[in-house]
Amino acid sequence: MWSAPMSSLPVRIDPLNALVQAASQGPPIPDGALVVVSAPLSPILVNAPPFGILGTSDAVPGAGVLRYMGVNLAIEDYMPFRGSSAPEEERQSVIERLLEHYDRTTFLHVAAELAASIGKPDLVSQLQDTFQDFLGEYFPQSLGRFNIAMSDRKRSFLGRHVLLRAMREILSQPEPQSPRRILPPAMTLVMLAHALAGQITTDKKASGSSTIGGIPEDLAMSMVCNFSFHTVDDIYASLDRQLRLWNDYGPKVKHLLRGREPRELLSAATGTDLEDFLAIGLGLFAHFLGWKPGAPVGLDNDLGSDMPASIRNKVFDHICEGLDELSARIDNRSKSHWDLLALQERPVLRVDGTLLVLDGVFLADRFTSGLFWIVHDHIKNMGGEIAANDWRIAWGNMVEKMAMDDFRLHAPPLVNGDQTFFDLTTTDPKIKKKGQQPKAADCAIDFGEAIGVFEVVSGRLKNPTRIDGDRCSFDDDMEKILLKKIRQLDATVRNLIDHPEDLFGAGVPARPIQPVIVAGEEFPLSPVITRYVEEYLDNNGYLRNQLVRPLAIIDLSELEVLEGLRERGYFILNILSEWRESDIGEMPLRNYLLKMYPWDPELYRPASMRPRVDSTFKILVERLRIRRRS
Repeated sequence: MWSAPMSSLPVRIDPLNALVQAASQGPPIPDGALVVVSAPLSPILVNAPPFGILGTSDAVPGAGVLRYMGVNLAIEDYMPFRGSSAPEEERQSVIERLLEHYDRTTFLHVAAELAASIGKPDLVSQLQDTFQDFLGEYFPQSLGRFNIAMSDRKRSFLGRHVLLRAMREILSQPEPQSPRRILPPAMTLVMLAHALAGQITTDKKASGSSTIGGIPEDLAMSMVCNFSFHTVDDIYASLDRQLRLWNDYGPKVKHLLRGREPRELLSAATGTDLEDFLAIGLGLFAHFLGWKPGAPVGLDNDLGSDMPASIRNKVFDHICEGLDELSARIDNRSKSHWDLLALQERPVLRVDGTLLVLDGVFLADRFTSGLFWIVHDHIKNMGGEIAANDWRIAWGNMVEKMAMDDFRLHAPPLVNGDQTFFDLTTTDPKIKKKGQQPKAADCAIDFGEAIGVFEVVSGRLKNPTRIDGDRCSFDDDMEKILLKKIRQLDATVRNLIDHPEDLFGAGVPARPIQPVIVAGEEFPLSPVITRYVEEYLDNNGYLRNQLVRPLAIIDLSELEVLEGLRERGYFILNILSEWRESDIGEMPLRNYLLKMYPWDPELYRPASMRPRVDSTFKILVERLRIRRRS
């Protein structure tokens, strides 16, 4: 179904291609693209899978990670090229002819409707049926091939990534002087996306036999880009996280920002406050989620709101872009197929007096986690790289403080009142040996039969890694985000094994230890990163004691889910251990959780989240001052 956003990976690598073919028992895929199936974006207060990489509701047959692999439908699956000796040239010619059918404004209105349909099974089914009727009328010789292709459950009819690629192609081309208007606009756009799906291959080819975690380098880097693109958060949880960071933890880091709180810096960067920004963002997002065929896909510039135009426009300056301005950001230079930065930064188009949401995920990210980047870029423009680095340090401090408070909730209370949570960031933790390098991990929790050791990191993949698939950038990111933290964990774990009395007192034996790294937002775990880390651990002997369980790498959203599960009686160390030992232990924790525990907001969201978000939501609705129901 359409709710499974697809992204492309080359399948020319024999080992992985053979696995996929064996799982699907289908014919070889000569020019197709191996893709990762993603769960739909969760609307606010709607019971739907919230996670963006790989929800089991969209799983395809197969064992282990293969259940999350699929293939984008490409135009040659149903309209084969005529034996051309230059198929890429023929495909490009098809793309150019399709682009000549309609002006950019018409295409983008249709694209906004298609984007609002992804994630809605009924609309996806209707669109696929309409496309079948379209082929029967215009290209009857292709209908049979289309039906055969779509009978494979691994085949995705239309995904978010190829639709965004189609938008980028439309925006990068000049207006056709005499639009052909032969085919229906929606069907033309779907065919354009299919043509682009067949075009997607690895942007950078590795030389020789270079590998990452045993995976050929070019395939591995494509997977890194793939997983990064498909990381989607539960919007409800994301709102809660931003409220906590900006309101509760921001005031605690003003000493790192020359006495200014993060909220002050946000106001300086945007000209408005946090609540106004969230209100406008949610107003646009609610329209996107609620759109139905037959309703206008565009919103009035005033959102039907009596909020002062001066405030709306200040927020729009950071979310919206005019057609010519957005086109100017996108040129015809050769670029990565994952380079959608212009749309990510301005996911709402201002055209003909209306607002078109071009992508809901990018919009949700922009007014939640994207606030970090708005302040970052403002500070960098005003004070240079040193000031921007201060902001990154302060933000990391906020993330660490919040995660530490979340860890404390998992510490079991003892009848005798003994301590079970240990903050190892204090100036003189007992477990930290004098002169030890690297420094100690952030905290440890005594769970009785086992010990959890936790390290928090707020780093993010750089654009050359997540967009260009650059190996050197990837290695640099892994060192800064993970490998350095692994060395800290290893030093603490060794001390706990050799001298447990230093932390827990005399007579306490060494026990099993679960090491955990919690990454901040925008860090996509994937089989590539998991294997890369395991290879590093093997080569250096880190965390390789019989008492040490497999390293668990999770993100902030997964830590929040673990808190929700804890409140319902689940045990964090058991979950982490069972996940890492499962057949999808290389995949993100969220995949394992959705496999084991069907999505339920009461299970996945901590109890503290609801009153905080609901009370803020009332404030945001008041700020919007909606005149009529949108």
